[in-house]
Amino acid sequence: MDESVILFNITDYYGKKSAVMETGYTTLYWHPIDFPHNETKQQQFINTALPVIRDEIQTTEKTSFL
Repeated sequence: MDESVILFNITDYYGKKSAVMETGYTTLYWHPIDFPHNETKQQQFINTALPVIRDEIQTTEKTSFL
């Protein structure tokens, strides 16, 4: 069984919703200002973006029920 199906089944069982989010960016990007895209740059992006996304979700969850 596909992992995403398992994830959605688990969240359905607990009455929750789940989502899958792509956090990296393409390595096939060719631009003179930001070249090359590589694994190190992807890791930097993830390490920077995920805390911001997590904070936004937590803030939204806390204020959405007021």
